[in-house]
Amino acid sequence: MRALILDNIEVFCGEILRKSGIEVKQENKLSRDGLKEVISNYEIVIVRSATKIDAEIIELGKKLRLIGRAGVGVDNIDIEAATNKSILVMNTPGGNTVSAAEHTCGMLLSVARLIPQAHAETAAGIWDRKKWMGVELEGKTLAILGFGKIGQEVARRMTSFGMRILVYDPMIPDEFAQTIGVNLSSLEKCFQEADFITLHTPLNSSTRGLVSKKTIEMMKTGVRIVNCARGGIVNEADLAEELTKGKVAAAAADVFEKEPLSQDSPLLKAPHFIMTPHIAASTIEAQSKVATQIALQIGDWISGKEVVGVVNAASLGLVQNLELQAYIELSEKMGSFVAQYVDGQPKQLTVFLSGSMLGKFSDHIISAVLKGIFKIMGEKNIRHNTALAFAKSKGIVIEVNREKSHQDYTDLVRIEYSTELGKSFVSGFVIGKTAQRINMIDEFTCEVKLEKYLLVYKNRDKPGVIARVGARLLRVNKNIANVSLSRNEEKTKALTIISLDSDVDDDVLERIKNVDDDKLLKKRYYDINKKSHPDFFIHNSPNERRESLLFTADLNVAFKTLKDKITRFYYVSELLLGDSVTELKKIDSLMLMQMMQVQEKVDEFIRGNVLRQEVEVEKKNIMEQRVQVERNMDSLSIEFDTVSSIDERIKIIEAIYKQLVMHKYFGSLLESITKALHSNEK
Repeated sequence: MRALILDNIEVFCGEILRKSGIEVKQENKLSRDGLKEVISNYEIVIVRSATKIDAEIIELGKKLRLIGRAGVGVDNIDIEAATNKSILVMNTPGGNTVSAAEHTCGMLLSVARLIPQAHAETAAGIWDRKKWMGVELEGKTLAILGFGKIGQEVARRMTSFGMRILVYDPMIPDEFAQTIGVNLSSLEKCFQEADFITLHTPLNSSTRGLVSKKTIEMMKTGVRIVNCARGGIVNEADLAEELTKGKVAAAAADVFEKEPLSQDSPLLKAPHFIMTPHIAASTIEAQSKVATQIALQIGDWISGKEVVGVVNAASLGLVQNLELQAYIELSEKMGSFVAQYVDGQPKQLTVFLSGSMLGKFSDHIISAVLKGIFKIMGEKNIRHNTALAFAKSKGIVIEVNREKSHQDYTDLVRIEYSTELGKSFVSGFVIGKTAQRINMIDEFTCEVKLEKYLLVYKNRDKPGVIARVGARLLRVNKNIANVSLSRNEEKTKALTIISLDSDVDDDVLERIKNVDDDKLLKKRYYDINKKSHPDFFIHNSPNERRESLLFTADLNVAFKTLKDKITRFYYVSELLLGDSVTELKKIDSLMLMQMMQVQEKVDEFIRGNVLRQEVEVEKKNIMEQRVQVERNMDSLSIEFDTVSSIDERIKIIEAIYKQLVMHKYFGSLLESITKALHSNEK
């Protein structure tokens, strides 16, 4: 096996690899064209941050089995492309934490006393002691934005200087912050009270431009800012302007949006600005640690030992296991759902796993749930292999409960997610190999098909709400792909989940909130369809499901019950009809259009713009249609017992399904019209 080592990685990395029987070639200065020419000769390539291993390089690396990153960040490696080629991507987490923290502390001291500027003038022969009046750190407030490993190490060191530490990190529970002796604060409070601010967040959509003209206005005059995290977190033009104005007394950065720093950057002319060329991790010790660590990890991989630091380990396992992949994807989406569904900072996650398959891969499932949660929190660079450790570093309590089997499901994932503001319970499973479903949200039983854009709201269980919500969506040309309804056993609360083809802006959401007195509306980004009663048993084989439900169930009795419990039949239809039920559900949208048109007329009647006689005519028409639907269902259910062919029975099931959908909507309309007419009489 051959390994190519790039980017001036310490030579003893290669020496360790040779002891494992690997042929090593070290190229400290290799151009991209040069890399493209030779990459096909190697099974292993090891880089720092300078060399970009993108999809093109990966495609050319026909023999590649492992990409090693001597460091933490893997921004320069195309993880997805590597995973698709079954190539391991390995990094060295924690290897440069101390070096980066110490560099940050040095920057904090430098902005307090402007040491580099004082040195430059003194070296130039200018002796001016009064000009370089600094400030002490003792007694000052330091705000640390982002409290991962580096942020925590900075806090420990700066506490010894007598600084008051404020921390902003939406992932950190109060209890964990207290164990380290720091105060958890809001971002606004950090900006308002800090004398010094140091940044330790990842770069993502929520942190880009975190320090800008707008946020600097919230800060004290004379604030000092340090960024040793990622370029782009600070708006460099705004910082240069505020340094010139004197609002910011001093600033320091080791990272920039474009590196090397452009010669026309406004920061180069800004007063009291200190810069270093991305060297926070550049210490003998750090580079020695990461070079040794990556070599030892690769050696363990060669010898078949347990391997750490594999960024895409879970993903690689999924490439060969479609069923596990479906559960991993389901778990990540469930994590994203609860993180949006429950406000506040995460405190505890409990995962319940049922089934032998899930029990074997419990770490993967937990990591997937956490990855979904962290993605919503803005931590988009967290990967499966680091999610659990990251959660523990944030003080989040993780619990897992396993059971070999479940009475109704072959495999089932249930999660309970808690924050300081509340908690929620979500349960999900996979039909066949790939069809992902959620079957419970808190006290609401459902079957939710996971798609993209999702509108979720709760309200008191009463008629007319869905029609009013739908009308507001139609006014802004939002296409409704699916509507799922559920209510609690007491029939006092309802949960509605609407799948949309596109996002909904805040103005529309605000109008929807005013539909009902209850204002509990939330927008979600993974569609959730619904399933009703979980007492229908599930088998692995589609044929088993068909035979069990078609031949052992008393469907005549079931259909009569389903006239009042329409949503329960949705679940039966999903099992019996499979993908064909998607086409049948299009009748939902057609009936919803009719219902909304009638509901609009009812609303106009309440306002006094429509005659009572017109509404009574609509009521009569709907009652007649509903009676005809009931007759159709009775006729079809009788016909069902006269045929024995599975295909013939499926056709009857499809016909009954359409009637059930219409029956449901006619019932809702009648309730709404009756209530309006009754209110008008009063």
